Amino acid sequence: IPQPPFEARLNLAQYLFSSARYQEAEAAFGALAEIAPDETRQTLRLKQGEALARLKMNEEAIGVFESVVREAENPRDVQKGLFWLARIAVRLNDDSRLMGLEKQLAENGPRSPERIRAMYYVADALDDAGDFEGASIAYRNIINTFPSSRTAKEAAWRMGWMAYRNGNFDEAIRVFL
Repeated sequence: IPQPPFEARLNLAQYLFSSARYQEAEAAFGALAEIAPDETRQTLRLKQGEALARLKMNEEAIGVFESVVREAENPRDVQKGLFWLARIAVRLNDDSRLMGLEKQLAENGPRSPERIRAMYYVADALDDAGDFEGASIAYRNIINTFPSSRTAKEAAWRMGWMAYRNGNFDEAIRVFL
């Protein structure tokens, strides 16, 4: 029995993923990546890695995303791979790796949405570590670099919350109002 056409298999993989059937989706995207044309291979690998990340199979996902970053020719694929590596670094509390990945995103996609989120992850990591001055600088950098983004609004809120938590109520009021 012949295999269904590539497009039908791709539709099935996307359906499995959107239905949160990540284990099956991971296998489907991986199989498709093996036979895909060069221009779509890394996009399929990204979806495979994302399925692995959603399954919390962190080491396997890291391997997939690192290969995408190494092999992708499309800058957007590289940025997405770096973003997912940063997201996993947050999950694993690997702050030094997170900082390095954000720097790589700054070089590979300084205005990309993936970089904005990675910057936010860094600011949160600094806040969680008790480095309130560093976190404040990082949040302010997001606000100044991407002023109209949703992440800038989140960063401003976090700055106000950080001020409130630290008893700096006048600053919290200034930020929240």
